[in-house]
Amino acid sequence: MNAAAPAKLNDMYEMDRWVSDSDGKLFGWAHCSSLESESAVNACVKENGIVDNVVKYLGYDQMPSMQWTGAGFLLLGTIALTAFALWWASRRPL
Repeated sequence: MNAAAPAKLNDMYEMDRWVSDSDGKLFGWAHCSSLESESAVNACVKENGIVDNVVKYLGYDQMPSMQWTGAGFLLLGTIALTAFALWWASRRPL
């Protein structure tokens, strides 16, 4: 579990991190590491069968499309709110 992260992860944004057993069951990152002694940590790892680190990441190449999508939603919301405000104001007497 102490393996160094691949160099490719330096070009990514880490979203979440877990540890898993050989069947793929996920445990929180601090599932065993919050115990007091190293022997207790090792016993927890053996008991749960933890064998792997799992990292969910977002590549920096995906961010521009996400940012443009978010900007599009904000623009649509602005247009809808402006249209509603103009419609509502036109129905009110001055």
